[in-house]
Amino acid sequence: MFYLPSWITNEGKYLVTDTDVETLQENVFTGDAFRDLPLHQFLISNLEEKQGFKQLTEVQKQTIPVLLRGKDALVKSQTGSGKTLAYAVPIVQSLHSRMVKVRREDGPYALIIVPTRELALQSYDLFQKLLRSFVWIVPGCLMGGEKRKAEKSRLRKGINILVATPGRLMDHINTTGVLSLARILWLVIDEADRLLELGYERDVAQILNALKAQCPDPPQTVLLSATLSQGVERLSSITLNNPERINVSATKQGKQSTETSSSTPDEVAEEENFSLPSQLKQHFIITPCKLRLVLLAGLILWKCKFSKPSSKMIVFLSTQDSVEFHARLFDQVLGRQQSIQKKLTDLASTGDEDIGDSEDSDFERDDLNSKGTGKQQSKPKKGLKVFKLHGDMEQKERSQTFQDFTAASSGVLLCTDVAARGLDLPHVDWIVQYTSPGATVDYIHRVGRTARAGSQGYALLFLMPSEAAYVQELNKHKIGLSQFDQSQILKCLLKNISALPKPTSNTSGLHTPRTEEEAATYLQDRFEECVLDRKPTHGLAAKGNRSPLYWLDLTSDLK
Repeated sequence: MFYLPSWITNEGKYLVTDTDVETLQENVFTGDAFRDLPLHQFLISNLEEKQGFKQLTEVQKQTIPVLLRGKDALVKSQTGSGKTLAYAVPIVQSLHSRMVKVRREDGPYALIIVPTRELALQSYDLFQKLLRSFVWIVPGCLMGGEKRKAEKSRLRKGINILVATPGRLMDHINTTGVLSLARILWLVIDEADRLLELGYERDVAQILNALKAQCPDPPQTVLLSATLSQGVERLSSITLNNPERINVSATKQGKQSTETSSSTPDEVAEEENFSLPSQLKQHFIITPCKLRLVLLAGLILWKCKFSKPSSKMIVFLSTQDSVEFHARLFDQVLGRQQSIQKKLTDLASTGDEDIGDSEDSDFERDDLNSKGTGKQQSKPKKGLKVFKLHGDMEQKERSQTFQDFTAASSGVLLCTDVAARGLDLPHVDWIVQYTSPGATVDYIHRVGRTARAGSQGYALLFLMPSEAAYVQELNKHKIGLSQFDQSQILKCLLKNISALPKPTSNTSGLHTPRTEEEAATYLQDRFEECVLDRKPTHGLAAKGNRSPLYWLDLTSDLK
């Protein structure tokens, strides 16, 4: 049986000294509308009426007029603030208003370089929506995992706005004769810091050389990033011509400021602090190895299955094997419809009380209040939906996962950092970092998948006792977190213990758990049975957790 360690207080918290942090906040919406900008009426009506963009975000208000004036720009803004639309709107406006009408066979006029396939698909989809009123302008996408033959065919037919990952773009520049960059008027380098982290600096340099060789005039260039690292500064120095530096943040007095002065790379690195949306509530939980898996599973059940309305959650894991293991384990133990007992069905269909609710939990009351009454739960609970996403999956499967999770109303996505940058996955309520990120910037991008465009969001960081100092490291960058009460997870687990699968043997779980510790042990037993009874899952445990019984051994001495 689990026993809560002595360093846990009566409230279920590890004794960590709280640090008051004066966080940096960035205004998201301005109150201004797209109709206040010098844009074509068809584009305005598309944005406001069909796409639902009622207000300009701060970065859009600052960036769009600069780009419409033909200036290069270096844009830094928090993730989820609408940077993609900030450059997409000026590109569409400039191309449809050309004196000589754009023809498909002209080839690309705008080139957008992005670091990942998912972001390429997302950006391409946005251009498709913006161009519904200007159908003669054709967007296209080039990315790894797709068939080169099909991409070459699309290039022959003509693509005017080309979204591409750098590796596949260089491949076509070197091997596809029909791809001409001679008419490029716009160059956008999105998520520049991520491009450099992934090792694309050489590819980007080769693309820039190809542009210089083929373009008679330098294109208008936009460099976008959520952080301004030394590498981003170096890249901007070789790509931008007398740029406007747009860095939207809130001062201590709460007034918005836009940096236009230049800084050296060293100065930028030293003064780098991060702004996050004010509607993002950030928490951490410190727990020993023996409780980590049960607490993660309990949180997923609580928020994605037992709560009304249920949430969408993204869980970041460190490796592809870990994603595969946890996805199979949770799908087999938590996700199947047949594992839900009649008691839960009756309660879900007739009860008005929120499952797992606690009167003394301000955190949970905020969680429920944030969802309002938009989602109504009238049908019995179904099995938990478990999705997975990592770089070793085939492109077709990755794209399908992206689409399915986007369309889902609830469920959990287990992923590596392939989903940490730039992706706009709608209505994600929770971000859980089961393995701590290596750098502060990785933390920023992970939590940026929620609380986007003014919506409410929650983030929870799992730490082991030896990692407790990471909280203070985040504090140094003006990132404030509050401690999460793990007993709330265990209380919910105990309250809904009948919803979990029954034991497969007569020697395990002979009585219904009566305490939180027994509930945790009960769930751990179901995981152990799953691994030991299924050889494929046992093999994944070996790959994803360093040794075949790594996580099973964590509790063997406590039973």
